[in-house]
Amino acid sequence: MPRKEMYQKIREACIAYSTEWNRANVERRREIRKKYKQSEKGKASAKRYKQARRAAHRLARVAWRDQEAIDALYLRAARLGMHVDHIVPLRHPWVCGLHVETNLRLVDGRENQRKGNRWWPDMPHIELVDP
Repeated sequence: MPRKEMYQKIREACIAYSTEWNRANVERRREIRKKYKQSEKGKASAKRYKQARRAAHRLARVAWRDQEAIDALYLRAARLGMHVDHIVPLRHPWVCGLHVETNLRLVDGRENQRKGNRWWPDMPHIELVDP
């Protein structure tokens, strides 16, 4: 019997056991979590970054986007070894771009990383004045 089917069969017992173990081993769980965070520091921060990026993509999707055009652009980028760049960034303090085909372009990886989410075409120039 595959593992997934086995789990579904004994799901309630697994949840009860896990809950009981967690309650009985609070300090042990803290030690395990602390050790993991220290050994996997880079991976943990990369994971948080990926989660935030996926959430930004989800929030920036609109119903009227042309998903076929977007998929074609990502396939073309993979074939050419380029990056797909959001012209107007999805996450920025001043503006929120959309995940639509008109906000995407193919760029060299270096250029995309240099741009980050700090700049976009027609970005207004704001003078910061000290009070």
